[in-house]
Amino acid sequence: MNNNINFAGKRATSQKIVRLDVRNGHLSQYCGSGNPRNEFDYAEGKLLGISVRTHETPAGEVNFVDLHFENKEQKFTISCIACSCVTADLIARLANIQNPASLVRIEVWPKGSFTNCAVYENGERLPYLTLPKAVKVQNGLKMVVDSSDRDTAVLKLIEEINNRCNYEQ
Repeated sequence: MNNNINFAGKRATSQKIVRLDVRNGHLSQYCGSGNPRNEFDYAEGKLLGISVRTHETPAGEVNFVDLHFENKEQKFTISCIACSCVTADLIARLANIQNPASLVRIEVWPKGSFTNCAVYENGERLPYLTLPKAVKVQNGLKMVVDSSDRDTAVLKLIEEINNRCNYEQ
């Protein structure tokens, strides 16, 4: 893994907000068209808050959850698709943070076709807060996954976390 940003190993010199995505079981940084992405196993900093944004694509709207952090003078954002299991897992763990000013470490890794994650507060691994499960339902002739109960619970947790962090979107 590449460790060339300060919250993942070495110091960066830029004041820009570093943007990372959860992609293929790693934290991934876009490096421009035609360049390989930088991949990281972890990122750590103080959680500033969580925002939800909508991105327009040719296929329609896609919602993303952005986790906003700061490590010393470097700000960074970890983005993931709002309705994904890893997003729900991260939020369910971040909801257990005791002190919003503490150092939070996000780790992700691939396991088969899934992405696993862990969240640490001051070096202590945080437990998973149980969320409603996504269920399969019949929609016409197809079976589809309904994650609306889980998504509602995640949005409520995001609001609670933002209240503790004094974060305003």
